[in-house]
Amino acid sequence: MKIVDHFSRIRQIHLQEDSRGSINYKDLNLFQNIEAGDVICDIIPPGDGTDGIDVLGHAVPAKKGNAPVIPQGKNTVLNEEKTALTAKVSGEISFQNDVFRVASRLTIPGSVDGSVGNLDFAGDILVMDDICRGFTVHAGGNVIVYGMVENASVTAGEDIEIRKGMNGSGGGFLKAGGNVSSLFLEHVRVTANGNVSSETIINSNITCGGSVLALSGRGTIIGGNISASKSVEARKIGTPSNNETRITIGQAVQEEKNTEHLSAELEEAVKTLEKIRLNYRYLTEQPSVPENKKEIFNILSEQKALYEKKVKDLNEQIDKMLRAKPNYSKCRVKSDIIYGVTEISLNHSHLIIKDTKEHCNIYYKDAELVLGTF
Repeated sequence: MKIVDHFSRIRQIHLQEDSRGSINYKDLNLFQNIEAGDVICDIIPPGDGTDGIDVLGHAVPAKKGNAPVIPQGKNTVLNEEKTALTAKVSGEISFQNDVFRVASRLTIPGSVDGSVGNLDFAGDILVMDDICRGFTVHAGGNVIVYGMVENASVTAGEDIEIRKGMNGSGGGFLKAGGNVSSLFLEHVRVTANGNVSSETIINSNITCGGSVLALSGRGTIIGGNISASKSVEARKIGTPSNNETRITIGQAVQEEKNTEHLSAELEEAVKTLEKIRLNYRYLTEQPSVPENKKEIFNILSEQKALYEKKVKDLNEQIDKMLRAKPNYSKCRVKSDIIYGVTEISLNHSHLIIKDTKEHCNIYYKDAELVLGTF
């Protein structure tokens, strides 16, 4: 009787060499990822013992072995045969108090620094302090940082929230599948499919599929390049000292990403279809299909029809998206005050504000950007 573990019970550093023999000492791999349904450990039940003989020659029946203690903890489940312990959810697996536990959220009690290393986690990541300079954090879900983010890279499949702001020193990078919110953003590159919200945005390059919003606190956007599919809204844009700010609205970021995704999917479908066609052609060129290959021939016929339809549908989707006429009617730049020099672009129209303007509502009409008021 025994338990065969598939995951380590001890949290320890695992440094790995790359193809060139180099080691990134920030990749400590302290935390173990696990997918729902993965086997944590195999449980081998006790077998039948062998009868023995005592000193007087009497038979001594074998005793039944004791079943092992199953290390079942939170978010783990036994299979029906009780021969394996599996993960109930995807997340981080650890061994605590003599049981395996799976947490869908990875919580870092301090900072992401040399003691923790770079993070790559399938679920949410919660950092109770800072993300320090030079470190990388990647989460399949959300990233929430209670402290600051320095010159680091943070990527999330969903939202990024930074409670105390980020100064990227020109090298910091945020990328979110959803929204990004931060107390301030200074010298940061940001890409988000949703909105980007911050009290202050200074000399940053931001591209988002929603709106850039600086409406709370100081509500200021100064310098940098701001691109938003929908709108840019702030209390103040620019500075009296003529720090140039460039704003682009109406860029279909999300649509472009969808087109790229469909193009990649189309490329894979075409490759698969070519392989199917080669095998199908080979069988059709035979004088007769052997009995043992008729089933394969039928499967290839179905797959060929399926992938031909898939390739056709993907081409039509991409063509439709490329031909779609963008709707700029809801695109806006709104601000209580805009200082010069601020350049605003939409499609092929450009508006340069050289002098201070108040209560600005800039919108697109008759193929031109119009400076209105609210």
